[in-house]
Amino acid sequence: MSLARRTLYSLIKTGVHGTNGLNLRTSCKIYQVYVIPRLLYGLENLNLQYKDTLKHIQSLPNRTATSAVFLLLGALPITAELHKRQLSLLHSIAMSQNNSIREIAWRQHTAGRPSSFFKRINDILDMYQLPSFSEIMNHHYNKIDWKNIVRTATSSHWANKLKSNCEEKSTLKLLPKGNLNIEQTYNVWDTISNSVKDARKATTKVRMLTGTYMLQTLKVKFNHSEVDPTCPIFKLEAEDLQHLLTSCPAYRHIRKSHFQQIK
Repeated sequence: MSLARRTLYSLIKTGVHGTNGLNLRTSCKIYQVYVIPRLLYGLENLNLQYKDTLKHIQSLPNRTATSAVFLLLGALPITAELHKRQLSLLHSIAMSQNNSIREIAWRQHTAGRPSSFFKRINDILDMYQLPSFSEIMNHHYNKIDWKNIVRTATSSHWANKLKSNCEEKSTLKLLPKGNLNIEQTYNVWDTISNSVKDARKATTKVRMLTGTYMLQTLKVKFNHSEVDPTCPIFKLEAEDLQHLLTSCPAYRHIRKSHFQQIK
């Protein structure tokens, strides 16, 4: 964990630090390429560290739904990253020219011990609906084909699972699920430049879409007794997202310019 943290800190000078740095897509890619390999060594808090870092990259609060954190960047959960590496190891064994290694693999697979690597790999193959162990050992997929098969299977499985989780979250009711996918950055992040201004605008949009933009009606949920849900500017009605975007007089001039463009 400390090695991965030092690696991440060393990347700060390149701009990997949220809205004041690089484009979000670039930051996520740098994190995946340079930091994740240093995290994948049996760390107990691996999943928590990974999720927290993706939230920080997007400047999202800790209460943001986990499924949205991954889908907005098109990133796989750390469990899937581990599975991909285990499947890569299986392919290396299957392609090995060393008969002793292949014989050991077949023997361990046949033994079916619950704690063995080959029992876990069978579960992973079933999870992603990949070819069976026997087919992989006998078919001899080339490296590029196998990587493409694994990437497609893992992306499809986790996209469906994370989207299903999003449907269950009331805070994500405004987030268009059809535009979310693995290995595809959500269009809010995908259209921004490297400027600080663009990144901050995009962060506000994403917080609105994920139900984490702090308005009076949201503050009431955390502190019923001390917070008035009424809009603090004109005090006409409760300050929710609909009021902020469509009827608050304070932002009428901004809405007017955008409505004219829409017409």
